[in-house]
Amino acid sequence: MATKTITLGPTGPDPRQQACSPGDEIIWTNSTGKAVTGLTLPTCVSPQISPAPIAIGKVTRKYIVNRDAKGEYSYSYVYPDTAMGTKNGTIDVGS
Repeated sequence: MATKTITLGPTGPDPRQQACSPGDEIIWTNSTGKAVTGLTLPTCVSPQISPAPIAIGKVTRKYIVNRDAKGEYSYSYVYPDTAMGTKNGTIDVGS
């Protein structure tokens, strides 16, 4: 089991596609410069409770990649800069 950190930036997540294995932990860090007002979690993680809003520079709780997950799972986030739009990323589990 490993802990993966995904940075939520103003131009998109880093990394955009995060490789994971079942049982890994994922945390997201807000580096957008503004509060993240919405985070739609990928369906491969538990619990399915959105951490939004996420303050500037803060990290989410740890989310666990489900044991039966395999494949690619999308997630998205938004923050109050409508010109930048919604940002998307992918969790790749065991592909």
